[in-house]
Amino acid sequence: RSNIYVNVTVTETNEANITFLLYNSTSQYNSTTFSTAVRTINWTGLADGTYKFNVSVRDYANSVNTTSTRTVTVDTLAPSSIEYVTPSETTGSNVSRTYLLVNVTAADTGGLANITIRLYNSTHAQINTSTTTSSPNYVNFSGLSNGIYYFNATATDYLNQQNSSSTRTVTVDTLAPSITLISPADATSATTSAYNFTFNVSETNFVSSCNLVMDGAYIHALSSINFTGGTNGMYNSSLSVATHTWSVNCTDASGNVGNSSS
Repeated sequence: RSNIYVNVTVTETNEANITFLLYNSTSQYNSTTFSTAVRTINWTGLADGTYKFNVSVRDYANSVNTTSTRTVTVDTLAPSSIEYVTPSETTGSNVSRTYLLVNVTAADTGGLANITIRLYNSTHAQINTSTTTSSPNYVNFSGLSNGIYYFNATATDYLNQQNSSSTRTVTVDTLAPSITLISPADATSATTSAYNFTFNVSETNFVSSCNLVMDGAYIHALSSINFTGGTNGMYNSSLSVATHTWSVNCTDASGNVGNSSS
């Protein structure tokens, strides 16, 4: 809330006045003196920040007694920012390793209580969490199996007000594509110089490209790949009279490279 309420008791039969003093983080913010037996004050419309207050009572003999000084933080806002910073994984990315890096910063004018990062698997079940009481919270979620993961973060202040980040999605894929050659068959002999070199690719994630390797050299590239059971082909019409070897390699979205037999 944006107000501070003060209530005091006074024991004095010869009271002249009572003064309520409020200070912000840099200077005296308000001073209110009453000549009657006022015992409460409500400072309203306060901006977020740290305040101190005390109360003094003066009698007609000019003797003064003062309370201790109390400190109160007014905080009406949730943490003002929560951000992913380097080296956090980018959303939609694919990684060929078994760990994910997440680094989150947050700020709050009234004081940050904690930052919590949560990791979920492909069924959106929470599988790990990391909490720090300061910013940043930098965590390495390791030992992950292949699959899709989600993570997000929440910043909480001392009044339990919260601000949350967006949710990011990352795919962990450490397995290379599996490639099976179809045609031409091994030890084929023919008079033609043109062939459609066909093959199958099996990959759980996504195949970004495949290359036809002829006699150890790349001669053709394919970027539109069927990797769920369909047949792919790369045509070559310039084979010389000779014995040739051919193979195919394919790269998935995480950079894993799979090689067929020759």
